[in-house]
Amino acid sequence: MDIKDFISGVLTKTLNLTGDELAELIYTKAADSEDIVLKDDALDLVLDKDGDRIENIKKNTKPSVDVLKAEYSKARKETMQEFEANLKKDFGIESDKEGIELVNVIVSKQKPNTKLTDEDVKKHPLYLSLEENRVPKEKYDELEGEFTEYKKSHERSSLMGTVHKNAIAILNEMNPIVSENPRVAQTRQEDFLNKFDSYNFELRDDGNHLILDKEGNRIEDKHGNPLKFKAFVEEVATANYDFAKQQNRQNSGNQQQQQQQNQNGDIKIPSSEQEYVKFMAEESDPAVRAKITAGWDEAQKAD
Repeated sequence: MDIKDFISGVLTKTLNLTGDELAELIYTKAADSEDIVLKDDALDLVLDKDGDRIENIKKNTKPSVDVLKAEYSKARKETMQEFEANLKKDFGIESDKEGIELVNVIVSKQKPNTKLTDEDVKKHPLYLSLEENRVPKEKYDELEGEFTEYKKSHERSSLMGTVHKNAIAILNEMNPIVSENPRVAQTRQEDFLNKFDSYNFELRDDGNHLILDKEGNRIEDKHGNPLKFKAFVEEVATANYDFAKQQNRQNSGNQQQQQQQNQNGDIKIPSSEQEYVKFMAEESDPAVRAKITAGWDEAQKAD
């Protein structure tokens, strides 16, 4: 890749432009020839475009829920303190009580020899006034709901970031055939990773993450065991990539135990699901792949 293609790739991705849109933005025809050259103000044009991009991000960025909660709580506290100070001043009360307890003190002084019930207090004008200054439950529930959704979204993003990273590592070990066109390669990789987004995962320190469906049920192999994360990634990879054919490895000590023959010819039969995925990834001949699959199916029926 030459420097021109590299810069073009960075700018089209960063500014969200097509190749034609980028060319129209920064190139022009030379005054004395048919050559295409950079505009004199190409740098300013690119910086202005990037400035528009940043401004758009700022406009569409939702304020932090934590900041909103802190500011709302501060305003509520200041309002209540001012309200309580006015009550103490108006009724000549000196007390360190707050909220409802302060109202009870004031009401009791207005009716010194009367025992007040809860209902009496709730009907008093001071109590009603205090209720008007409290935080409405609907507002609190709305704010708490937004915070909960934000937290879930952040945790999901972090979890899938780990899953995607591990999946790419396993894919690279399989030696996939990747397009030389960066945009095509990127699109293919995004399609591959998107396949994992319809599942849930419980992360494991050893990398063998537990795979769950949307209802929280674990994904199992044909034998009722939890499907191995690596096997799952390899299965998804074989459906999305072609792979460079690799030289078969020979195991002299236990080759007879690990490999079998079937009626389709001298074809190696996988002894595990992981080997099946591996053999299918390494073999490019459709006829041989069909025989491997047939032999694998026969072995599963025998089990």
